[in-house]
Amino acid sequence: MRIYYSPKYLGHSCNPYHPENPKRVERIINYLKSKGISDYIEPKEESREILELVHDPNYVNFVEEFSREGGEALDPDTYLCRDSFSIALLSASGVRQAALSGEDCFVVNRPPGHHATKDKGMGFCIFNNVAIASESLIDQGKARKVMILDWDAHHGNGTQEIFYSREDVLYVSIHQDGRTLYPGTGFPEEVGAEEGEGYTVNIPLPPGAGDETYSYCFEEIVLPIADQFSPDHLLVSCGFDCHEEDYISSLRVTERGFRYFASKLREMAPKITIALEGGYNLNLIGKLSYSVISGYSSDKEIEIPHKKTEELERIKEVLSAYWSL
Repeated sequence: MRIYYSPKYLGHSCNPYHPENPKRVERIINYLKSKGISDYIEPKEESREILELVHDPNYVNFVEEFSREGGEALDPDTYLCRDSFSIALLSASGVRQAALSGEDCFVVNRPPGHHATKDKGMGFCIFNNVAIASESLIDQGKARKVMILDWDAHHGNGTQEIFYSREDVLYVSIHQDGRTLYPGTGFPEEVGAEEGEGYTVNIPLPPGAGDETYSYCFEEIVLPIADQFSPDHLLVSCGFDCHEEDYISSLRVTERGFRYFASKLREMAPKITIALEGGYNLNLIGKLSYSVISGYSSDKEIEIPHKKTEELERIKEVLSAYWSL
């Protein structure tokens, strides 16, 4: 698996105490080096036109000008500094270039992207990196159908919005119930609209859900749907904030759980691109990144027992109107 990373990602920083800070990617790269993974591909910043594949040009203009003028925040959670526009563009460029390379890749990028809608940045996100990469794959004829799997603790409301009426991009999100965690979206009944009806799959989980609940979600919902959709390319919004020791959510995934997630990716699509979203425990983020990379590459099967709940059965019933489950 190829690693994409740029030291320039460290330049997006206004407040060292903000959860989304440069130490996140710095810790990942240092840990990977300690495990003998020292080679990475450094992406090049592309033109701003790639942002307009999914974002309103007026929003792109606003971020560029606001960043240049030294504007401090898009919202209470999402900061800007003078270099933030170019670094956010580089984050999107990195995920896009990795996806278009045709190789299996892990992108150590920031800022993250899955909360960014067509015309608004929020939740630490400025531009929607995975959405831009997905649209690029289809626009350039590299894929007819793209699946996005989002296992960040928070629902990717921006990614959902961008593709909500599309049938060529399947968005699947496993996240903490929006009644208990930001951004308050991602309920089972949000299934898409018009041509995209059925191509948005939301699996909200209660606080305390861990490996066994996720295993049920993968085996009983995610993998069967992926098999029926048969994507040409899988993009993963890889958040580590669902780990049991990450302070920003109440989910209980372990390191073994992340290895299990990664081991299942090869069953979903022939080509895989993994992009960094959340994950804020600096003592763990490097180790968990390595767990995903090694779990994906290993031939050793990881078994985790299933834990079925009444709510998951209800979610299956909702989705069974569109998929054979």
